[in-house]
Amino acid sequence: MVPKQERKVELRLRFAEFKGGPVQKTLVVGKKAPITLKDAKKMTDSILPNHYQIIPVKDDIIAGLIIRKAALKMISEKALIPILIEEAKKIMVPENIIEIDLDVSLAIRRIIDLTEKAELKGKTTLKEMSKSAKERAEKEMIIQALEKANWNKAKVARQLDIDYKTLYYKIKNYGIKKQKN
Repeated sequence: MVPKQERKVELRLRFAEFKGGPVQKTLVVGKKAPITLKDAKKMTDSILPNHYQIIPVKDDIIAGLIIRKAALKMISEKALIPILIEEAKKIMVPENIIEIDLDVSLAIRRIIDLTEKAELKGKTTLKEMSKSAKERAEKEMIIQALEKANWNKAKVARQLDIDYKTLYYKIKNYGIKKQKN
């Protein structure tokens, strides 16, 4: 079975007034800023040649952005630029040059079905498959409850509404052991 995938990108944006100096950020240049978009690009190229790209913007306030090419390799321009413009416009005037700390982190979540295909073949009955699925779900629920309760078995037994001895038996039967940090 092909694993189900979920990909999300988290953006953290921090805005500050541009003060010059080494630029390792994204710049948003206003229409009436003291320097032009091309001059700002020359400045970034003097520090880190060929690491930045000019993105012209058709807007009343913003002339354009100067953004790290590496950021555009991680997130498409079509997805990223509208977010940066929308947020910058909330605080910007045409005379500004604003720098944005753009941190990009990629979170990937995959779900893999561990059910053996062999279970579907041969003499396996629906009843046996149901029991197996129930046991896997029960084991996972017990593990989560134990971790949440810091392995307080009496508390977990109350939460799961089962006898303490039954919980103890299931922990032993499923081979559940406390993970060492």
